[in-house]
Amino acid sequence: MRRPELSPSTAGPPLALAGLVGLAALFRFWQLDDLGLTHFDEGSYAMAGHWLATWGEEGAAIQAGHAPALFPVLVGLAFALLGSYDTVAIGVSAAAGSLTAGLVFWIGRRWFGTTVAVVAALFLSVCEYHLIFSRMALTDTLFTLLFWGALAALFEAWRRPASPWVLVAGVLVGLCWNAKYHGFMPLAIAALWTVGCQLQHTRLRLRPMAEALRSSRLLRAAMVAGLLFLPWAAAVELTVGYRSILAGQISHVQGIEGFSRSTPSILGFYLSSWTSPALLIAAGAGLFWAIRRRIAAGAFVAFSASFLAAATFLYLSFPRLALPLLPAICLLAALGVAESCRSLPSKPAKWVGAVAVFTILSWSFRDSLSVLNLKTDAYRRAAGYLKGLSGPQITQLSKNFYFYAMHSNDLYEIRWETPPRLDELLEHPQAVVAFDPVVHRLEEGADWLQARLDGLHLLRRFQVEMYEPGYFQGIDPHGLDQLPRRVAPALPGQFRIEVYRTVPPDPSGPLERPRRPGTTGAGG
Repeated sequence: MRRPELSPSTAGPPLALAGLVGLAALFRFWQLDDLGLTHFDEGSYAMAGHWLATWGEEGAAIQAGHAPALFPVLVGLAFALLGSYDTVAIGVSAAAGSLTAGLVFWIGRRWFGTTVAVVAALFLSVCEYHLIFSRMALTDTLFTLLFWGALAALFEAWRRPASPWVLVAGVLVGLCWNAKYHGFMPLAIAALWTVGCQLQHTRLRLRPMAEALRSSRLLRAAMVAGLLFLPWAAAVELTVGYRSILAGQISHVQGIEGFSRSTPSILGFYLSSWTSPALLIAAGAGLFWAIRRRIAAGAFVAFSASFLAAATFLYLSFPRLALPLLPAICLLAALGVAESCRSLPSKPAKWVGAVAVFTILSWSFRDSLSVLNLKTDAYRRAAGYLKGLSGPQITQLSKNFYFYAMHSNDLYEIRWETPPRLDELLEHPQAVVAFDPVVHRLEEGADWLQARLDGLHLLRRFQVEMYEPGYFQGIDPHGLDQLPRRVAPALPGQFRIEVYRTVPPDPSGPLERPRRPGTTGAGG
């Protein structure tokens, strides 16, 4: 296959790199004060970050069953520097998403040239799918950055024998592994790529010794990555036991009652819903030209994306698992536009390319406007409202709420109290009951609440706005309306926080307190 040229200048112009990262950051940090924690895992990571920032005095310890410690550690560091606010935790993901645009530029320029690099980074900057998770305090945007950083370093180590890329690759794979439990996957991709190239070279009667050397470099990178992951693996083994982590991952592979594994149709639904069709068509063109013109780097990008897509079919259908596909899609789309224009006469090629890029960017940006205008701070507002009420508060809400209400008194979570104790609390004349649809996952708690709602008076409703992927957590999005509420409580348009009281509300009673932007949270 044809290899791209290498030169000392391939790292990319610093000004262009900074400009593209800045543009991506503009979208990801846009109106950050309107954002809050909505996905239930966000509350876990924020509580863990606060636990680290306060040296274990407040918050909740890292939950090893969710992910390794890298993301909570970064959140904890950010909290220690800036304060334990929800926007700070989300800002960690926003920063990682912005840097990913810079990484795509670096990869594109090194492997395909400046034009492809700039266009690919622009595509990623306005991609709705990537923008969504860049504005949530989840591990996946950070994982995507490290995943492609590791793949890029492994590819460089594969094709450049005498270079420091082996060490860089090992470090990046180790960090990736510390972000999510399948972070070793870049090693598997590089190993299969090496085997495939060795088979091809053997068939073509080329020297197999070169592939053996590449395999040894891959082994050294794996050893470095393993050493970096070993401390976390040891910590897990000494606490919950690594076997329990593996059992949890296996259960997600085997399937859980009421939840579906990914299928090609579900993955297609995700990509077609949150990436523009024009981008996907251009990526298809890039795949075609990479094979047709035997572009080694293009084939590696396509192979990596194909491996990851196939791996998602083995797991529950979480939309965030497909996030690392997006840098590959953007790189292939930019390559598709560039290579398609090469096949045209020089004069119309420039116009065709400009129109194609403008169409993809404008289409993607139009779709992303709804993401930028969404306010996801319902739990923050609800917590502020409840702080202004007196009396015992009986609650069953997403973990996000308890990050905001960490310093609140008289909170009694339904799942931890017996029905007689809840009835005793409810006898208080100022007792408050607050819940969201997550209560449907607790059969006994939901029954208790349903039996007593008729005797309560509604004080306030908070409509929970969330990004659409937040509704599809392990369920088949095509049959969302047919699923029972205990499986899919977060139905679009029906996700609300409701606050009730034992006495009728006073029209002149407490209203939602005004908030200072970005200051309501554990430290607010």
